[in-house]
Amino acid sequence: MGDVPDNEKAWDKLARAENYKCGQCGQIIPFGERQIYFDRGVCGLCAHHLDKKD
Repeated sequence: MGDVPDNEKAWDKLARAENYKCGQCGQIIPFGERQIYFDRGVCGLCAHHLDKKD
């Protein structure tokens, strides 16, 4: 496992400071799920569950 890239560290710090949390589960939004969060207000996993047709 390598070091976390600087942009991911910066995002984590910003997300915590701005309280960017999933509207469903409450987790801090990971770097790779920023667009999903800004589009839908939830993390990627919750977006997936919301999209599932039972």
